[in-house]
Amino acid sequence: MHRNRRHGTRLTAFFLALVLVVAGSTNIGVTQAAAAPADAACSVHGSSFDVKPVEADSMGLRVGCARDSGQFRQLANNDDDVVAILDFNPVQRPEQFHELLLQKVAVFHRDQTQGGLSLGESFARQARESGMGYYSGPTDTTFGGSIQALGNSIVIVVPVADIGTTGFWDSFWKALVASLVTAAVSITIGGICLAAFNVGAPAAAPFCLSVGGAIGGGVGGIVHVALKNEPFDAKAWAEILAATVAGGLLGYGAGYALEKLAQTTRPFIAQAQKILREFADKYIPWRAPLTFLANAFTPELADIFFNAVTRLLRAVSPSTEGQVGALRVMVVGDSMSQGAEGDWTWRYRLWDWFRTQNVVVNFVGPYYGTTPPTEATGPTPPRLQGAPAPGEGIPRVWGQYAAGAPAFDSDHFAVWGRQAAQVKNEIRTQVAEHKPDLLLVGLGFNDLGWFVDNPDGTIASMRTLVNEARAANPNIKVALANVPQRTRLGVNPDLPAKTDRYNTLLATSIPSWSTSQSPVALVDWRANYACGPDSCPDGYDGLHPNARGEYKIAQAFERTLVNNFRIGTSVPAIPNTVPARPTPVPRNVVVEPGPQGLKVTWDAVFGAHGYTVRSRLVGSADWSESRAASNRHDTLSVHGLKWEYQVRTDNGDTDDQKSAWTSPTAPVVASPTAPPGPAQIVTRATSTGFDITWGETVGTVERYGVIYWDQDEPGAFLGAVGIRGHAAHIDGLTVGHRYLVWVSSWDTSGGGGVPNSGRPVLVGGGTPAAPSGLKANAIDASSVYLTWNKSTGAAGYRVWVRNLIDGSEMTAGDNTIMETTWGVGFLVYGALNYEFCVTAVNGALESGMSNCVKPVGSS
Repeated sequence: MHRNRRHGTRLTAFFLALVLVVAGSTNIGVTQAAAAPADAACSVHGSSFDVKPVEADSMGLRVGCARDSGQFRQLANNDDDVVAILDFNPVQRPEQFHELLLQKVAVFHRDQTQGGLSLGESFARQARESGMGYYSGPTDTTFGGSIQALGNSIVIVVPVADIGTTGFWDSFWKALVASLVTAAVSITIGGICLAAFNVGAPAAAPFCLSVGGAIGGGVGGIVHVALKNEPFDAKAWAEILAATVAGGLLGYGAGYALEKLAQTTRPFIAQAQKILREFADKYIPWRAPLTFLANAFTPELADIFFNAVTRLLRAVSPSTEGQVGALRVMVVGDSMSQGAEGDWTWRYRLWDWFRTQNVVVNFVGPYYGTTPPTEATGPTPPRLQGAPAPGEGIPRVWGQYAAGAPAFDSDHFAVWGRQAAQVKNEIRTQVAEHKPDLLLVGLGFNDLGWFVDNPDGTIASMRTLVNEARAANPNIKVALANVPQRTRLGVNPDLPAKTDRYNTLLATSIPSWSTSQSPVALVDWRANYACGPDSCPDGYDGLHPNARGEYKIAQAFERTLVNNFRIGTSVPAIPNTVPARPTPVPRNVVVEPGPQGLKVTWDAVFGAHGYTVRSRLVGSADWSESRAASNRHDTLSVHGLKWEYQVRTDNGDTDDQKSAWTSPTAPVVASPTAPPGPAQIVTRATSTGFDITWGETVGTVERYGVIYWDQDEPGAFLGAVGIRGHAAHIDGLTVGHRYLVWVSSWDTSGGGGVPNSGRPVLVGGGTPAAPSGLKANAIDASSVYLTWNKSTGAAGYRVWVRNLIDGSEMTAGDNTIMETTWGVGFLVYGALNYEFCVTAVNGALESGMSNCVKPVGSS
């Protein structure tokens, strides 16, 4: 830990690297006004000192003359001193954030009090030490002044006497702009970084100082470059920055460091872009170069940076490189090959087999870990209609292995959700970079299971994959696995037949693909893995391998390696006993108010595949269960209902993979803050979807969510789209299918309120026919059971009722019924004293009434 602290202190310099003296005397390609007289220079590029609201976890800037700075005037000696203030609004970790500010400022204070440096010399020293090769500013900038942290602000004061020389103001303002960008980026990123750690985590501050300082210094460096009107290569900059960041994180362990960076890299880059754009808007003479830089800070740049850090940290991991002359093996696959956190993985079992066979092997590939657990985040509003879909993002590859797994050579090229259709376009690059001698390929399920392609198309993708690998290494050996069956997938009932068809095609195609120079052999994963439409004893969820299944998959590859490639000499039997996955009862269940009603959290269980949460209203005997992927569950509830909960670890489909339940929580009353769904919802079916309008709701609404659910597609997922307004057109739905429709309201607190429903629609339909054959049977003195015939063109039905005793008019309830049966209770005047009718609806269109009937039966 001492080494980490020392490293963090050294790299704290990187945080404020290049501040004030990064630019020096420069030329930029824009025309500037002549230097103002010294007595007005502090206001040349100044701004108002009025306090303005600062967005959460962001920053604001105030710069100008001391005489205009209000309460900060007392920090200056002269009205014409320059005062620069960076205001921050740390919402997530305010106390830790303030400590971070103090640590940064302390570096300058030490330079001034212990090193005898002026403020300008301190900035210059730090810039030279951490400038990533971009710093080439002056070394004779010796201005004095002060820097200090006041609350959540950093205040810099530079005396006019030190910088009032004619001609110096131009270079000074460039330097100040670069400095403030550097400080703003490094501090804001430090705050974002802190939020990725648990409160009180000892590594948080030094880690975030290191990362934020490096990125802030890097951004300051390229601002210096831009103001000199020199070329800038964003990709090269990201690679250099990655080297700096990786060097500062060696003491934290590759997996730990990458886990935190994976959560924050895109927010880091987005925040840097936002700050650059803010400065570009404020400082007109340098708008062009600053805007150019801002436009380079894209999600793609974030991915380049993260992948470069990954390569560098893995390069120094002792388990990533085999011995000289080792067989270089690359596993190419999807979730079944990558594994989830807490898995041993079949890759580990195969590595262990190589070891027992005395085969010197080096596993290679761009990734090293399993997929980490899902992050415990709150509800997310639906993406706005027309907004671009988020990119695939950084592969989630930093998860850990089973607690009992020793360190092993875990490099691979396997990611959850990957398809042969994707990997065929990537494999040439990966083979060229990592130079495997042997590919072990387990792909195809996602192509077949999720409608990416049919069996013939998937075979074509696999053939292309082999050819592309050979383009990078003509001598490569390839072991191609067929696709296992899985338990029935409601959304894809033809999957078993498609899987069998693909496996047959693969077995007959491989001989023609194989050559003496580059042999290809079949791995019979399907036959060796006990999993099928009706049961899956080798999987924990109907597909993904449990500990025994991992042995089975490894064994299938071992058999092919021995029989077809003469690698290894024997294939061991599966052990009689395999390690049981730890499945403890969750701890520290906490129920508290949340935007949607209630939020339930608990301590994450290492290696948990998920959790089951059950809830009930206090006084009810029945529990309602739902599965949670992370250690958080949100309940959508109206105000005032009292709920209680239990939680258990859920590692699979069978009871022996689930823990006991926690004790019931104390009852908690729901108090949602999110607004309820709007009223006056009107739906109309179109030829390919539906149109929908709605009215207002209470409270402030950031967006509405239109939710729809196909009732005629087994296993269909909910669809949702965000709308800013009160109308939407939803397209691309299945003609002839019925859809339920709701509208929810979302505010900025992070929750959508209880949605309201509109009438269901039949896509492509018109006005439905009136129902026929209505019958009403009294099942007791106050209850009736209704049945009727299905109506052509109906998306749903409405039940109408009237009291025969008082002669009231027919009225219909709010419910729209999807089936052709309905029960009516609490008929206080007696079941036989009511009359019933039914209409069919398709959105706003409604049929005439059915035959109207009085109940028969019990009196």
